[in-house]
Amino acid sequence: MAFTFRGGISLGVPKKTAKYKIEAFTPTRVLLPCSSDISVGQKVVRGQLLCEDAGGVLWHASLSGKISEIKEIDGASYALIESENAEETETSERAEEKLPAADKPLSAYSPEEILERIRLAGIFGMGGGASTYKKLADAMGKVERLIVNCAESEPYASADHRTLLETPEDVVNGAKILMRALSLRVAYIAVEEDKYDAAEAVDRVNGQGQLVRVRMLKTKYPQGSERLLVAAVTGKKLKRGQSPVDAGCFVINCRTCAAVFRAFAYGEVVTSTVVTVSGAVKEPKNLRVPLGTLVCDILEHCGADADAVIVGGAMMGKKLADTAVPLIYESSILCLEKKDRIKDGDACVRCGRCVSACPMALMPSLLYGACRKGKTKKAEKLKIDCCIECGSCAYVCPARLPIAEEIRKTKAMLKADASAEIAEELATETAESVAEQPDIGAETEKEGAENEEA
Repeated sequence: MAFTFRGGISLGVPKKTAKYKIEAFTPTRVLLPCSSDISVGQKVVRGQLLCEDAGGVLWHASLSGKISEIKEIDGASYALIESENAEETETSERAEEKLPAADKPLSAYSPEEILERIRLAGIFGMGGGASTYKKLADAMGKVERLIVNCAESEPYASADHRTLLETPEDVVNGAKILMRALSLRVAYIAVEEDKYDAAEAVDRVNGQGQLVRVRMLKTKYPQGSERLLVAAVTGKKLKRGQSPVDAGCFVINCRTCAAVFRAFAYGEVVTSTVVTVSGAVKEPKNLRVPLGTLVCDILEHCGADADAVIVGGAMMGKKLADTAVPLIYESSILCLEKKDRIKDGDACVRCGRCVSACPMALMPSLLYGACRKGKTKKAEKLKIDCCIECGSCAYVCPARLPIAEEIRKTKAMLKADASAEIAEELATETAESVAEQPDIGAETEKEGAENEEA
């Protein structure tokens, strides 16, 4: 029996890229976050710590070479690392920095030790980019089951599928490590029906083991959403404002799970990711690339001839205005030609398809109208914050209305307004606190004068 959730859509798009094995691609340059201690001209080796970002993720050099430039992107510093001579890199004694490999049985590690190794390895969610260390720390003592997300319902994306096919032992063993950290007795590897070969690969590795079990899911979009995955696997529907942890579940991407195992078994820090390149390219591929590889370099490697490039998935991804940007956690690059584009419509035909498709039981057509007219209060009443931005509404719309795009814009605007309001409140509180504090300088002068008189 295949499990699923309410709503959603069947895309019916065959994933031809699933047949391509993961190939390694090493570019001549990468662009990665760095600290103020990193300077132009400095040499770095793969695995060397570059910085800790605001989200608590440790970033390591994914390429050995020299810092040729420091750039400012969205208020953060990024280092452009250009590789040195290949022979020098191979013969260097510090060709790669690693953590010490695990030297004792898993049962001998405390949950705190496991979390610290995950932090030092710079492991983050390959599906969203959040710190795995922080996510685990927040879930300690609150969850009953682990769910390894291998649904990968985005069309054209095959990175998770290929990872599970080629290295199922890494995923299974990574799950066992996480179970130890969270003191759990069961883990589910959630796989959609169209990836039956991946489920078989897990079963071959896992044997008759009952700690890690495969849970088959109906092939439907957006099955990969954490909230919907929890509903499909456990039958528990999350209420507004709840997270998977509130349902006793810890959800993690399968590639993140594999990274956890490799951090323990081999001392590897996270320096690479897997990405599917498809669409208007001569050679569609699944590539393992260093973190921070520029999208334009990947496109050149695959022979892309694209009019538009979407990164992060055909449904939930974003169109790039400039391809000279680093690839971090996105697992899909879709290249489009002009003939692939469809002009947006301008009038709702009141068919109700978007309502049936919405997995969050919202009213997308009404939300679209409110967002387009700038009626943010009405949008909030229509629960715009519950929208997971999956794009199912826009996909089924016969009028080709940019429903998801308008909702995303309004959500971003509301988020920015909320952040500005919080910043203003903090500034006001700080000013009031300073005003209430006694004038230490004046009191000191008064005490001095009194002492002189005495």
